[in-house]
Amino acid sequence: SVTVNPGAGMAERDIALAEIHEAMNQGLSWVKLVLAELISTPAV
Repeated sequence: SVTVNPGAGMAERDIALAEIHEAMNQGLSWVKLVLAELISTPAV
């Protein structure tokens, strides 16, 4: 969102970065789970 107040803009950016960071962490754990499943499952 576009805002005139630079302070609010910084806060919004920090929140967005935190959300992106959290999403990346969740994505990494999901990838690890999938890889663990693939590794533990014998290849057909």
